[in-house]
Amino acid sequence: MTWSTAQDLAPPEPDRPKDDNGPVAVVMRKRPAVVRVSRRQVPIARKLLAPKPSRVELLALKDEAKPRIHRMPSSVDALLGAELVQTLSSMHLEDSWYAFVPSMLGENVAADAAARAVVRAHDCCSTPGTPTAVARCDSSYLAAINTLRASLDVSDSALVAVGLLYLYESILKDTPVAFFSHARGISAILLARSRSTPVTPLTRAVLYGNTHGTFQEPVAMGISSPFDDPYWLEFEPAATYTMAESAVKLRRLANQTMIQLPGFIAKVRSLREDGTLSGQLLCTTTRLANEIYSLTSEGAESELLHLVALKETKDVLDKVIMRYSFEFKSFYEKETLLLYWGNRLMVIKLCLWLHRLHNKQGANGSPSPACTIEGLNGEQERLVMSILMCWQDGFDFVNPLSMVWGALMDRCIFRGKPVEAVRSRVWARYQDSLSGWPINYSMADMDEESDMLAGGPLTGCIAKQKHRMRGEVEKVRSEKDPSGKQVVPARHRDLGSTKVPSPGPDGAGPCSFSLTNGSH
Repeated sequence: MTWSTAQDLAPPEPDRPKDDNGPVAVVMRKRPAVVRVSRRQVPIARKLLAPKPSRVELLALKDEAKPRIHRMPSSVDALLGAELVQTLSSMHLEDSWYAFVPSMLGENVAADAAARAVVRAHDCCSTPGTPTAVARCDSSYLAAINTLRASLDVSDSALVAVGLLYLYESILKDTPVAFFSHARGISAILLARSRSTPVTPLTRAVLYGNTHGTFQEPVAMGISSPFDDPYWLEFEPAATYTMAESAVKLRRLANQTMIQLPGFIAKVRSLREDGTLSGQLLCTTTRLANEIYSLTSEGAESELLHLVALKETKDVLDKVIMRYSFEFKSFYEKETLLLYWGNRLMVIKLCLWLHRLHNKQGANGSPSPACTIEGLNGEQERLVMSILMCWQDGFDFVNPLSMVWGALMDRCIFRGKPVEAVRSRVWARYQDSLSGWPINYSMADMDEESDMLAGGPLTGCIAKQKHRMRGEVEKVRSEKDPSGKQVVPARHRDLGSTKVPSPGPDGAGPCSFSLTNGSH
C-alpha cells in the first residue's frame, strides 16, 4: 500500500467510508495512543503528525487491524492532541463536531488551554477522590477562562474554546449554571458573526450540535429561535467522514424542524391561552404547522433503517415492552434518527392540539391541519416504539425521552399494554440519564415539561433551570471581598461577562455573553 507521507499510516476501518475533506480521524484506547488519518486527510492532519521528525510515527502492521504508535509524540501540541483524541474516543464523540478540534490544536492558545482543561477533567473523573487531580482540573479550567477572556472574538478558535469549556462542564456535571452558560456563549459567537464570512465545516457542525441555542433556550423563554432564518436553515450538515445520503437528508430535516419548533410552540401557547381564539393567529399557526409537518422523508428514514440490525432485547424488564432492539454501527446515524423522531413527536403533539383548537373554533375560513388525527396517532405510536428500541445501549447526548413521555400522557394503552407500565420504564431510563447531575427531577416535572413542549405554561424544567440560574448568578455577582472586589469561587466558575465584538451592519449586531453567566 502506498501512502503520501513518509510514515506508514493505517487505513480506516472497513465499515466506515473514507472522507477526503473531513478532519483527522482518530481512535485511541490507552496511552500510548493510536492516531489514524486517511490518505487524503494528511494536509489537514499535518500540523499534528507530519512536519517535524519528532512528531508521532505510526507503524501499520499487516497482520493487525489497527496501527500502534512507534514513538510517543515529543512536542507539547502533539501530545495534547493525542490526549484529547483519547478523551473524545472514550466519550464516543468521534462523530461529533469535537472531532474537528485535534487538527486545530497548536494554532490558538485559548483553544489549547480549553482542550487541556477537558483532558484534565476527564482524568479527574477517571480517578475520583484524588485531591491532586481535582486541583489540576480547577487550575486548568481557570487558566482556560483567563486565556479566552484575553483574546475573545468571533473566530473558529474562540468557538472551539467555548465549546470545549461546555464539554468540560458536561464531564464534571457539578455546575449546571456554567454548563448552560457556555452553551449560550456558543450561540452568541455564531450570531455575532458577519454573514459575509465564509462558512466553514466547523461552523456548520457546531450549529447542528447547538441544541441549546437553536431550541432549548428559546423554548424556555417562550420565543422563536434566533436561528429561525433562511440563512441558518439552509446550512448543510458537516461530519468527520462521508455519511450515507439518507443520514444527511434526515439530519438536515431534523435540524430545520428543531430551529422552527420554538416559534411553533409559542404560537400554540398563545392560542391555548387565548380564550377568544384569534382567527388570524389560528390561520397563521396552522400554515406553519403544515410547513413543519412536511419536513419529513419516509424514503430516507427507511433507507437508513435498512442499515440498522435487529437484536433480541437483553434486559428482562425492557423485553416486556419491546422484544427486539436496534443495533447501530454508527453513533452519528443513531443520533440522526433520534433527533428526527424526537422532533417529529413534538410536531405531532402540537398538531393534535391544533385539531382540538380547530374543533373549538369551527371552520371559520381557517385552513385545516394537513394531517388527520388518525394519521397523527398512528405515526406517534410508531415513533415512540422506534425510540424505545434504541435505548438498549443508552442515548448518550441525544435524549428524546421527554418527548416520549409527552406522547404517552394522553394514552391509556400502548401496544396492548397498560401505559403506566411503559411510563415507569421510561421514567427509570430518564433518571439514569440524569445520573451525576445535581438535579432533582420528579414525574410532575416531567409532566410539566412535556406539556410546555406542547404549548403549555412556561413551568417546565428548562424554564425553571433558567430562573434558578439567574438567581445563582446574581448571588455570586453580589459577593465582595473586604477590598470591594468580586469574589469568584473556583468551583463555581463564574468569571463575569465578556463582550463579543460586533461584526458590522450585515451581522447580528453587538452581542454580550458571560462565559458562565446565562442560560443549554
